[in-house]
Amino acid sequence: MFLLLASQDHLTVLIVCFRPSNSGKTSLTSCLKKSLPGSAHICQDDYFHPPGDKRLTWIPEVQHHNWEVFSSLDMDSMVRDVKKIKEIWMEEVQDKPSILLVEGFTIFNYGPLNELFDKRYFLVTSKETCEQRRLTRDYNPPDVPGYFDKVVWPHYIQAYSEIMERDDINFIKEDMSKEEIFTQVKNDIDIYLESL
Repeated sequence: MFLLLASQDHLTVLIVCFRPSNSGKTSLTSCLKKSLPGSAHICQDDYFHPPGDKRLTWIPEVQHHNWEVFSSLDMDSMVRDVKKIKEIWMEEVQDKPSILLVEGFTIFNYGPLNELFDKRYFLVTSKETCEQRRLTRDYNPPDVPGYFDKVVWPHYIQAYSEIMERDDINFIKEDMSKEEIFTQVKNDIDIYLESL
């Protein structure tokens, strides 16, 4: 059995963690991977086109490419990879579910990918928290002044507004500690696995 925990499959469980850049999704996914033996992990960040790629959208106002939109990513490859892992795992005889953890910043807004998930978790964050965390990270290419306010945060608000009414997504507020978030998500996954 395969579990896509990014969230949304049937016999396979796909668990998805969605949140803006620097919101804690990688930390959560790492903790989940350690606590779920045999699980695998796919990160949307691994599907960015390289700097200078002709598919990137240039934003004259900030003199920088827009890394927050689907055109900056090879989403077809990401969907193909998730499906391939699922196919391989479905062919294997297993006595317990295989779990694929998928993390990204726009994964619930991309229909072909979203339809593969069994469980979905969206980590809601504030602008202040997101911006603070982003300042501690190094990007290639690096952010330019104004990029967060003009591009990153508006994209997050738009993506969130598109999914905020959905009842198939577990929305987790940032007023919890990392440990509390992990415990809540892990308990929910355990309950889900027991129901299979």
